[in-house]
Amino acid sequence: MVNAGNAKMIDRGNTETLILDAAMQVFLEKGRHGARMQEIADRAGINKALLHYYFRSKKNLYAEILSRVFRIFYARITEAHRPGLPFREQLRLFIDVYVDMLDSNPRIPLFLAREMSEGGVIVSDFMKRFQQEMDPAVPDLIVSAIEQAASRGEIRRVDPRHFLMSMIGACIFFFVAKPLVLTIFKDSGWMESQAFVAERKQAVFDLLYNGLNPGGISS
Repeated sequence: MVNAGNAKMIDRGNTETLILDAAMQVFLEKGRHGARMQEIADRAGINKALLHYYFRSKKNLYAEILSRVFRIFYARITEAHRPGLPFREQLRLFIDVYVDMLDSNPRIPLFLAREMSEGGVIVSDFMKRFQQEMDPAVPDLIVSAIEQAASRGEIRRVDPRHFLMSMIGACIFFFVAKPLVLTIFKDSGWMESQAFVAERKQAVFDLLYNGLNPGGISS
């Protein structure tokens, strides 16, 4: 039997989940400045006063959504880290997981790009705190994997920070710039096909790995 105290805790948890789910939809669609608390309350099925009771301000709620987005991404990328794999296979796994996440959450890249275009103050503050929680942080895992592979002679030596930025950029660009990309290529219909994501993952892998491969081109 559920007592009154437990019932209140369950209800609070359910209400917060409803709010966060609704807020994520609205913020992903309209960005921080375009989102309205009334619309979030309406989608959550609560009144606006209750929304403010839980999160006080739109800024607080937006920061919570940023936190949710990054925790989803970091959890998936961390799962993709397999220390025992050869670097070639580890790189392929990182790219596959990252591109699949972007493909499954097509609004998130534009959401983050919009935040960056507005100065990225909120996300920068969050990331400083969030990276302290991660032990080790995902970027450190990738940098370490690159350095270890270079020391074993699997790849040529490169600045791992630049490589990491190149990998992120290559994975995310299509999803951020899709409307533009579709207008640049006259035969862009193939980009809407089921096979495109798999082709994109292979193309990014080939570009990055062949740039590191000390023995020449290899797919």
